[in-house]
Amino acid sequence: PQMMGGSPYGVMPASYQDPMDTSAYYNGPMMGPDMGTAMAMDGGMGMSGPPCMSCGGQGCRRCGMLGGIGNRHRGDCYNDGLLARLLGWLVPYSEGGCCAQRYFDVHVEALQLRREEVSRFVPFTAQGLANPPNIVLSTNDLDFDDEIALRFTGALQIGPGTTFELGYLGLAEYQASAQVTDPNGFLFSVISDFGTNPFNGFDDTDRSLLQSLDYSSEFDSVEMNVRHRWVGPNCRVQGSWLMGVRYFWFRENLLYSTRGDDDNLPPIDRFADFTVGTQNSLTGFQLGGDVWSCIVPGLSVGAEMKAGIYGNYVKQNTTITANSIPNAVQETVQSGDAALIAEAGLMGIYRVSYSWTFRFGYQFLYVDGVALAPENFNTTPPAEFFPIPPDPLLNPELIRTPTLNHNGNVFYHGATAGFEYMW
Repeated sequence: PQMMGGSPYGVMPASYQDPMDTSAYYNGPMMGPDMGTAMAMDGGMGMSGPPCMSCGGQGCRRCGMLGGIGNRHRGDCYNDGLLARLLGWLVPYSEGGCCAQRYFDVHVEALQLRREEVSRFVPFTAQGLANPPNIVLSTNDLDFDDEIALRFTGALQIGPGTTFELGYLGLAEYQASAQVTDPNGFLFSVISDFGTNPFNGFDDTDRSLLQSLDYSSEFDSVEMNVRHRWVGPNCRVQGSWLMGVRYFWFRENLLYSTRGDDDNLPPIDRFADFTVGTQNSLTGFQLGGDVWSCIVPGLSVGAEMKAGIYGNYVKQNTTITANSIPNAVQETVQSGDAALIAEAGLMGIYRVSYSWTFRFGYQFLYVDGVALAPENFNTTPPAEFFPIPPDPLLNPELIRTPTLNHNGNVFYHGATAGFEYMW
């Protein structure tokens, strides 16, 4: 079957002109040799005037946007027109048209990710012995700045429309801190139930001049996927589906410090440090895909999503040092459970050349079923804080038992920008 004008179906030449239309390459109809008339070639050194240097001597319709801005607007080339040159720089590389199947060998992009909500509300410090306590330091006082993460993807074609992809996402490290001071030494810790148990608190954690929180968090992700691409009948829509495995490593540390008098002068120094570390190792299977719409050849917008159920091996470590403890208290607990990772994004791509494509968008990442450091802070005082260790039968609530909470979640989102490269 033939299209109108005799052009075959399929991908048009780069100029998007009918090869039978000779006016695309000449100022007018080509006159036969029997009439003895020389051809007036617009792209060459014919009699019609100077050649169109901005299109490489190939005719007006090869200049400009989508096959001939000069020819469509004024009948000749904009040899020295600033508008034509600007449009020439801005117009995406359009070889292959909308039917060109999306593919890259290497993909690199930076993500400016914001983490929403540090954790659930966890109080640490109250000022005075009021009831209810006047909380002056909690997880609500911690706030992460946006951080830059990097994503790398390499693709290897293993079949028609099918690629094997190896990807990495990470290198973002989040840090936050907060502190509160009281020159009168009226800061009380959650360890003593804010100075009520025992009354007036413990020497090392209560009646403090300063109490502080230092919190850090980071993640790294590695995934291997097989992706199969498809193209819609009219080439305007194309996409892919993928399946693969992913490993997600998520680590956090929280330091809670109390300071009474630590200047090595009488009265005796009073201090305590509680360090809580959590490690989450998630491994699982994921499914996903993407869909793209061609706006003009070389410019497309799309959306992607992938999600999976993961097994999470969780480990929590707590270290306690204080003036009244001769040797640091070490606690470790570990467990395993199911977790969820879901990732989605809105994207656009702009082809700069055959090999290079600019990529931009907005990304979302949600992880559920992980252990967060603040939510694993154990508020039970260590036995070393008591002159006489508590009796498990008489005071079971005072017996400190290592615990593990892996019901936390994190949500990241932010803008992305990068490039794709094709050999």
